[in-house]
Amino acid sequence: MSRIILSKTLSNIFHLQFTVVLLLIAFIGVGSNHALSQTRQITVQVECRAPDADFVIFVWGFNGWKLDKTFEPASPTKIEKNTYRTPMTKHGDRFVLEIPVPAGKVLNWGFLMGRKNAPKSKYFSQKSAFVDSTMAPLIVTEELIATDEELGYDKKAMLITLSLIGVFLLLGLLFIFSGLGKVFGFEPYGDYQLRVPMNNQLTYGLLITIAIIHVVVLIGSAGFIHYYRQIGEDWASGGPIMIFLVQFSLARENNAAVWYSSMVFFLAGLVALLAFWGVYNVRDNKAQIRTAWGWLILGGLFVGLSADELGSIHERLGMLQELNVTGDGAPGWIDLFAIPGGLVGLFMLWFFYQNFRRQKKSFFMLVLGVLALVSIFFQENFEVSSMRAATNPETWRRPIWQIILEEGSELLAVWCFLAAFVNLVYRLSLQKSLQNSLAAPEIVVPVKPAILIGLSYILVALSVFGTGIFSPLLEYGIEGGDNGMTSNWFPSMLAFIGAALSWLVWNAEKQNKKPAYLILALILLCLSMYYGAAFRFWFTGRNWGPISSIVVFESTLLLGIVYFAFKEVINYQKKWQIVFFSIWLVGLTVALFFPGKATGIRDLWPFGFILPVLIAEWMEKAE
Repeated sequence: MSRIILSKTLSNIFHLQFTVVLLLIAFIGVGSNHALSQTRQITVQVECRAPDADFVIFVWGFNGWKLDKTFEPASPTKIEKNTYRTPMTKHGDRFVLEIPVPAGKVLNWGFLMGRKNAPKSKYFSQKSAFVDSTMAPLIVTEELIATDEELGYDKKAMLITLSLIGVFLLLGLLFIFSGLGKVFGFEPYGDYQLRVPMNNQLTYGLLITIAIIHVVVLIGSAGFIHYYRQIGEDWASGGPIMIFLVQFSLARENNAAVWYSSMVFFLAGLVALLAFWGVYNVRDNKAQIRTAWGWLILGGLFVGLSADELGSIHERLGMLQELNVTGDGAPGWIDLFAIPGGLVGLFMLWFFYQNFRRQKKSFFMLVLGVLALVSIFFQENFEVSSMRAATNPETWRRPIWQIILEEGSELLAVWCFLAAFVNLVYRLSLQKSLQNSLAAPEIVVPVKPAILIGLSYILVALSVFGTGIFSPLLEYGIEGGDNGMTSNWFPSMLAFIGAALSWLVWNAEKQNKKPAYLILALILLCLSMYYGAAFRFWFTGRNWGPISSIVVFESTLLLGIVYFAFKEVINYQKKWQIVFFSIWLVGLTVALFFPGKATGIRDLWPFGFILPVLIAEWMEKAE
């Protein structure tokens, strides 16, 4: 009996030891397999010849350009736009690189090449290969040849850009500092009294109209986001209606809603400039002179916000590693602009307190506007924190109400500013009209015609610089960020100014006001939207049956301008106005029907001819 028990005990011990050994072997095997899986990498040796490039970046991904969450690429590889990007080392006209990649996957790769003094870059030779763990190092060789235009360094275009900047800048300086105004029928330094009408019907009508459009845009934004998510964010399945719905969304870029928001900021800047003139003209002491210059600063600030709204400037600057002090990716703008934004907010509160503290309603609206604008920093920061805290940040979507709250805060801020600014200008115009016994309240702007036309030329020169030099550096020289196009803002802004001038000319007609200038103002406003909302991008290839929708839109604008020419231009007394208007019409026709790849200098130079025509008409009718 004891032997049987001993035998069973030994047997149990043997089985227990055998089981432990098997478990150890299994554990070691799993660990070995895990270690092997971690070390199953091969070396990819990349060599390419690119004599035209200053830099080449190897762009790669796996299984259809996807990222591998279990794979940590070694420095200097970075993850940008859901791809791995590794800068290659230059040796003469060749670029070389060695990187380890995990085996058992399809490796997709391409090249991003460019020049240091040119912002654009281009992908070449996108290829793929299966990476087998048994293979020798994968060798990738390529020869990359590109033209100057493909690399963003078009010498001809740059020469034309610099020439136009020089010509318009020279014209502007000649008008301001010489007697060139005599050629155009003006005394070079003769004073004109330009009048900007202000009345209750105009001011309240403007503010109510903008408030209604604000509400429509916010509802449209919510509707588009909801519909887009309902179709699984698959643009193709949304159908043609997507092109229409997206125009109402502030959550996207380069559309009618964003153009509208940008131009409201620009309008606030123009009203601030009117406040500068109004305060400067009724000044009684040095303190009021300082106040006037403060309005000039505010005007420039709102013009800058207008450009930023359309061009995604702050988001792009936040992508620069040199400026992005704490963040990675587009949210870096929050850290970059937090302190400057706070200082601007403090300046605005101080300035508004100094000038509006006795006008409680206006002061309340201005404080509300500052708080709404500053709150965007906190809302954006909350969005980034929520995304990073999500279980799966890639599939996380911001709640619609939060998007509308942020966009609504921005619209509320600009409306509050605009309402207070308009109210101030109205009060100043009322004060001036009582002093001078004017029939109706208006802001009187004493100007010298030659200087005003000269400034319009300088503005066109700055726009050519912004579109031809600054915008490419911003849009192509900085990887990532939002995709707003600064180059679209400049022609949009010039067309908006043209629309404002046309309306002023129409309003300056003393009696029997003809609709021609009002029609021209509407046409120029549509042209501003055409550029600012990137209609050329949205509607090219979208047809109404056999008819191209973009051609219909462009042709309608040009037919309206031709109608205006037959109604008004042929009656101009000054020959140069007829010549300038004709040049503008021809230049605009070429720009609309023979566009380049993007908004460029061909869209800008015609404004150097229409703006002086409208300024001259305003002067003549306002006197």
